[in-house]
Amino acid sequence: MKYNFMGGQTVRATQKDRSYDESWIVEMWRAAAEKAKQRSEKQRCGLCDRYFVLADKRKRDYCDRIYDGKRTCKQLGAKKKFHENVEADIYLQEFQRIYNRMYSRYYRMDAWDSDGQTNKLTEKEFKAWTDMASKAKQEYKSGTIDGENLIKRISEIQGVDLTNRH
Repeated sequence: MKYNFMGGQTVRATQKDRSYDESWIVEMWRAAAEKAKQRSEKQRCGLCDRYFVLADKRKRDYCDRIYDGKRTCKQLGAKKKFHENVEADIYLQEFQRIYNRMYSRYYRMDAWDSDGQTNKLTEKEFKAWTDMASKAKQEYKSGTIDGENLIKRISEIQGVDLTNRH
């Protein structure tokens, strides 16, 4: 076997040299493959059902591929999972309804009720409510409180009962 070097020299390799070179290359490939296996894991995407490589140790359910238009599996899958969880639990549905009502009160600037008083929430009030509501939701999901207590806790803000529907 002949090897050409940059200087234009041609060197003939013996059988002994060639077997050493081949075993070295094979060993390098094995080492690189083992390193790649240790560094990454394969995961099947929960939305498109294709495999993807996890670059770090964090658990991921969805890949970064574009799925169904301009959005990625990660974006669509997280939204789908959220909606499935909410649809499966009547207390989480009620939580979401109350959250949307509170957000509307915060977002709405010129809404007036029949008494002529504003129905809006300040940013500080909304932040305090969302902090309290998030803690209550976490306690509900962990089983510390039941659904009725969750709704009762998030419905009470400054003496206003949010469970009454008009």
